[in-house]
Amino acid sequence: MFVLSGCALSGSEEAERLSETAQVAQASFAVGDYPEAAQLYEKVSQTEPGSVSALIGLGRSYAAMGQIARAQSALDRARQLSPRNPQVLNELGRLALGQGNAAQALDFYEASLGYDRKNLAALTGKAVTLDYLSRHKEARAVYETGLAIYPTNFVLLSNHALSRVLSGDGAGGIALMEELRRDPVQGSQVVPNLAIAQVLEGRSAEARKVLKGQMSEAQIAALLRRAEEARRIRAEGQPIGHLVFQ
Repeated sequence: MFVLSGCALSGSEEAERLSETAQVAQASFAVGDYPEAAQLYEKVSQTEPGSVSALIGLGRSYAAMGQIARAQSALDRARQLSPRNPQVLNELGRLALGQGNAAQALDFYEASLGYDRKNLAALTGKAVTLDYLSRHKEARAVYETGLAIYPTNFVLLSNHALSRVLSGDGAGGIALMEELRRDPVQGSQVVPNLAIAQVLEGRSAEARKVLKGQMSEAQIAALLRRAEEARRIRAEGQPIGHLVFQ
């Protein structure tokens, strides 16, 4: 229902030396040209069938286009080639969570952490998945573990702030997001989370104000409408993690 900041992985996580075609594919993905990225990654996969990084890129590209079956196929092949690769496991976790398969996603992230307990993407993914399952106390523990290793990481801090709101610390979570919003480079990334938190705390007018200029009026209306629905369900004592972290 809502966009959660910070599920993407950085290019620095690529473990293999990239060919020129793969570099162009990576650049295409970075600017949102997913069809071009997929086409280029397909070429790399054909010429380098053992390239795990190309298969990961292919999986990401197809997932971004909503072609889940093809994304799953690419990532499954990557896992066959490198079953203990945390990056592959993280991508499988992200794909599973995107389809609402939170239990499966949690298994992938935990497996990734089993091979690399400091893996930033796995820590973030596990915490987000626990919040999706409305297991907020456990999620916050994972965030705290991650922040002990990466104390200034923007994505961890942003998602931890929203987790705090969901677990009852609305004022503290919103204050942290307001601070992150002032970051000159990444500040805009926290705005959707901040708006969600404000609505959940009964501050819908402020949420509309913070979203103005960040998205279209139709998108703002849709986000606020859905956030209000989550607030209503929360007031009834029902879990809303699966609504917020989607």
